[in-house]
Amino acid sequence: RYAGRVGTGFTADVMAAMRDRLDALAVDTPPVAVPRAAARGVRWVRPELVAEVAFAEFTADGSGGYAIRLE
Repeated sequence: RYAGRVGTGFTADVMAAMRDRLDALAVDTPPVAVPRAAARGVRWVRPELVAEVAFAEFTADGSGGYAIRLE
């Protein structure tokens, strides 16, 4: 299920390595149901990679707030 965006916890090296992997998984539409506002300007990928993510809170609609990628 869609739980929000992760915007921190990535070093420049990790981001560069992930870019190539994510480019290969690109799709035109979200693979899960996503609130319309969250879908604007987003590039979607097939859900094949796994990351450990921590959320400081969850909103009323179930999205994660202040998401951080853990190493």
